[in-house]
Amino acid sequence: MQELRKINEFLGTRLSEEKLEAIKRYTSFSSMKSRKELLSDDLFKKEEPKEVVFFRKGIVGDWKKNFLPELQAEMDQWIKKNLTGTDLSLSWALAE
Repeated sequence: MQELRKINEFLGTRLSEEKLEAIKRYTSFSSMKSRKELLSDDLFKKEEPKEVVFFRKGIVGDWKKNFLPELQAEMDQWIKKNLTGTDLSLSWALAE
C-alpha cells in the first residue's frame, strides 16, 4: 500500500485511501489471475485463445514446461543474430 501512496503522490492524482485500497485489490495477483484476461494468441502462436493466459504462478523454472524445442531454436537464432559482435551474452538452459 505504501508503494501505491508513493505513486499517487508522484503523479499528483490525490486519490483517497479508499480508492488506493480498491486499486490494491484490483491489481493483486489473485484478482488479476481470476479475471482470466487473455492475450492475443498471435503473440504465443497458440491455436486456442483459451490457452493464452497472461498471469502465471511465478514458480522458478516453470517456464521450461511451456518452452517447446521449436521455440528454443527460434530463441537461439535470435540471440545469435542480435548479440553477435556485442559484449552482451544471454545464457539459459532448457535442459537443466
